Amino acid sequence: GKGTQSQHKQLIDPFQTLTSTVELVGIGEYDKITANRYVVIKLETGTSTDIFIGFNRAAGPNAQNDEADDEVTITESGNNGEGYSQSYLKAHLLAG
Repeated sequence: GKGTQSQHKQLIDPFQTLTSTVELVGIGEYDKITANRYVVIKLETGTSTDIFIGFNRAAGPNAQNDEADDEVTITESGNNGEGYSQSYLKAHLLAG
């Protein structure tokens, strides 16, 4: 799909690419990341508020999570994802 990527993050513009398949790795397993695996996916909305998708692996520094252990998380944040902005957990998804 069309998008830009950095070392362990990927930008997907759903206005350009209707479908994409990626493999997410939790930040707690950062040392296990290989090519084409990402910690975070940014969904570009065309506004300053974007959607971010990650995998909340309950391992390493995240071993004591309070919510959404080993689940995909969907958060919303402003400032176009380029600086500090309050983020909001919008959903978390169980396997299956």
